Amino acid sequence: MEHRAWMVMAMLSMSILSFLEPRLAAGSGDDVPTVGEQAPDVTLLDQDGNTVTLSALWARGPLVVYFYPRDQTPGCTAQACSFRDANDDMARAGLQVVGISLDTVESHQRFAAKKHLSFTLLADPDGEASTAYGVKSSFMGFPIARRVTFLIDPSGEIRNVWDPAQASGHAEQVLQWVRDQGALAEAG
Repeated sequence: MEHRAWMVMAMLSMSILSFLEPRLAAGSGDDVPTVGEQAPDVTLLDQDGNTVTLSALWARGPLVVYFYPRDQTPGCTAQACSFRDANDDMARAGLQVVGISLDTVESHQRFAAKKHLSFTLLADPDGEASTAYGVKSSFMGFPIARRVTFLIDPSGEIRNVWDPAQASGHAEQVLQWVRDQGALAEAG
């Protein structure tokens, strides 16, 4: 019973997080890589347990790397569904999408299946990627990744940073920026 009560409190806290997130005090963003810098290269497991290295992805074309706090929370679900719904437009723009949180492979697998996500989710339970990108934070004692998105060109250079990123409509915001910039796919 005690474990169930803890789980209910954890889920309630994570739900509250989606509303309070922009006001998180922890994680000032001082270590967030900026436009023009080389993106940190990390290797993580995807929702299917496959090893994925970010540099191998960005070498194939522009890569949208979005960090988010937790699977299955309202804001994170809205953001993931935004990218899912824009999948065809993203592909036409030459963009690949990867979502990263501190959740486990198993959690990502459930989230991707439940929401029919059409892109890769990478598990960062040890916070390696979140730390490298300067987005690791905490909320009520729970480690999380702040909602920050990076656009990385094929040379590994960061072309844009959305900090904080919006939950709803974020894919459209990224697409509009790419359209406004022109031929990102040839960069690098």
